[in-house]
Amino acid sequence: MTVNHKNIFRRLGFACLMAGGIASLGAEGIQVTQVDVSALLLRGEVGVYVSPGDADPSSLEGGDFLVTEADGTVLELKAVDRDVNRSEGINFLLMIDNSGSMYDENGKDGPRIGEAKAALDSFVAQVSGSPDSLGVYSFNTLLEELAPMGSDPLQVRDALQSLSRPSENLAYTELYQSLRESVLDLSRLPGRKALIVLSDGEDYPYREHSGRTHPVWGDTVSSPDEVVSSLLEAGITLYGINFADRRDPDLERVVNKSGGKIFDARGAEELGNVYADIRSRIQNEVRLTLKAPPYDTGERTVTVRALGSEDSRDYVVPLLFGAPGTSSLLVSLLFVAGGLGLLALLFLLTFERQVESPQIQTVDTGMTIALTGNATVIGSSADAQMTIAGNPAIDAEHATIMRDDASGTFTLVSKRRVRVNNNPVTRRELTPGDVIQIEGTSIVFDAPVTTRVTPKADKKKG
Repeated sequence: MTVNHKNIFRRLGFACLMAGGIASLGAEGIQVTQVDVSALLLRGEVGVYVSPGDADPSSLEGGDFLVTEADGTVLELKAVDRDVNRSEGINFLLMIDNSGSMYDENGKDGPRIGEAKAALDSFVAQVSGSPDSLGVYSFNTLLEELAPMGSDPLQVRDALQSLSRPSENLAYTELYQSLRESVLDLSRLPGRKALIVLSDGEDYPYREHSGRTHPVWGDTVSSPDEVVSSLLEAGITLYGINFADRRDPDLERVVNKSGGKIFDARGAEELGNVYADIRSRIQNEVRLTLKAPPYDTGERTVTVRALGSEDSRDYVVPLLFGAPGTSSLLVSLLFVAGGLGLLALLFLLTFERQVESPQIQTVDTGMTIALTGNATVIGSSADAQMTIAGNPAIDAEHATIMRDDASGTFTLVSKRRVRVNNNPVTRRELTPGDVIQIEGTSIVFDAPVTTRVTPKADKKKG
């Protein structure tokens, strides 16, 4: 047999080129994963979390980074913090698909839901004892809070095991609407915030595919772009895990826009490795503390250059009284301080005077409605007892305050989550002084002494 050495060398050269190409494709540069503006108004600082890719984070120094705004303005770097996510902890909100298809057999390993539970249980065990914070939601036709943020790991594990197969009407996959609703719980937390969603298929909204009004969200169907906007405004990174052969066509784009990464997994072991990989990636990030420039818009873009690569991330700065700021940060702070002082004075003047009957009052306009009936509706409808016009985000009947004559209590009930004293709720017993926030409108509840009811927790103390 004659050996063609020329062909052998040609093949070896091609193999080397292919290997080199694969290696370069596998190399990871830096990535901006989250922009934190929580200290912008108070200290004039912006925190930018950066994944170093293949670089050793311990070797990075301030001189390795160049950070600019979209217009080319160079931002002053005040500090580079390594291992900050290990020491301060990471806020993980875990979302698990509990739609009907998750109960289909996944080969010899049984239903996917069982593998997902096992992988999440393992992840919770890894996080236990660390500064990390956990919360778990499941989603199908409805979004269900299994364990709120900050739950004990044992509570999280018990909640995961309680998942069961949904009925036919609950078996839809409200992926994007659930993501958008879940942002609220993470948005109020400081530091590093990661939302990890596991799904085995595409967004399959109840309203579009059943032809019926959704039992909670009505005719509302959130789009991928609306989810992106919510994530950027809240400063949250989304990580997506595709746990089936089919993937939602828009999920990777949403994940990338938020600064996250999408993964594929096919079994419990692969899935467990993905969760561990996400946590490891976040732990290896560095946080850049930057001196913020004067701002004149609610939307900005920051670009970080280091180690021969660069990445950009959009973010949203806090707006003053619902409008973009147009002055320097110092002047903005003065406006905020003045506004807070005026608000405090308004509250003092309002509640120093004893009201004669239970009522609610809007903070901005002073509109007051007496709670005389068994149900007081707040919404955009002209038929509502308190009509809030001009805001398309407010439903016709957004929330209702129910009166219990026997106990003298008032309970706020809403299909969509609203905030009471800045806590997201769908049901809450009210006490005088509670502030209800509905899509940017603040409403204060008050009642005379004779109708005030001591909260249940306090009754036990007496």
